[in-house]
Amino acid sequence: MARRRDHRGATAVLVGGASIAVLAVDRDGEEPSSAPATPPSAAPSRPRPAVFTRISDPCGLVPRAMAAELVPNGTHAPTENVADGVFGSSGVGTGCGWTSGDQPGSDVQKARDLAVELVISPEANGGAARTARDFAGGRSTVQSRANTTVGDGSYGPLTSLDGVGDEAFLATVRSKAEDGAVFTSAAAGIRYRNVLIEIRYGGADYTADGERPLDDTGIPPDRVRETAGRIAVAVVDGLKRCPQCYNE
Repeated sequence: MARRRDHRGATAVLVGGASIAVLAVDRDGEEPSSAPATPPSAAPSRPRPAVFTRISDPCGLVPRAMAAELVPNGTHAPTENVADGVFGSSGVGTGCGWTSGDQPGSDVQKARDLAVELVISPEANGGAARTARDFAGGRSTVQSRANTTVGDGSYGPLTSLDGVGDEAFLATVRSKAEDGAVFTSAAAGIRYRNVLIEIRYGGADYTADGERPLDDTGIPPDRVRETAGRIAVAVVDGLKRCPQCYNE
C-alpha cells in the first residue's frame, strides 16, 4: 500500500467528547426511601461480587484469530494511562491498539484500526457504584449526539447491547477524508462490575495500490456496529477468564 490511511481521528469523533468521569450526578440519585431499614440480623447474606484490581494482558482480551480477521496484517501494542480518554480519570487505565498493515496481492486494501480501553475504578474511589454512575453519564452524552451531524462526523443511532457485561451500548459515526474516503467507525461502551470498557473499530477500503478509495460510500455502519458487538462479547469473556485480574 503506497499510503497508509490513518482513520483514528474518525473513531475518536464518536465518543471523544464523552468524558464521563467528570460527571458528579449519581445515576441512582432517587430520594431515600422512608420505609424502615431491615435490621442487620434479618438482612439476607449475599456473596460479594468480584472486584477487578488489574488487567494482566489487555491485548489478550481480543482472541488472536479475531484480531487477525478484523485488522489485516496488523500490529498491536498495549497502551497505558488511557483513563483521560472517553471514560475520564475515574480510575486506573490500560488498553491495547491494533493497526492494519499492507496486504500484498489483495484487490482491496482494508485500512482498519481497533482500540480497547479499560478503566478500573478501585473500591477506594467508589468501585462499581462509581463505574455505574460514570457509564450512565457517558451513555447520556453519546445519546445526545445520536442521529446528528457534529463537525465532519455523522452519527448513527445509539443501541443497547444486551447480555454483555452489566450493561452496554453501541454507536457509529461516519466522516469523509480529504481524499474522498468515507471512514466508518463503531464504538461499544460497556460496564462490567467495576470496569468501564470502550471499544472502537472501523476504517475504510482502498484500491489494490492503496491510492484511492474503493468507493464513495464507505463501509456500511451496520457492519461495523455488528463487529464492535462481537469484539465486546470477546473482551468481556476474556475478563471472566482472568482470575488473576480480580479479588473475590
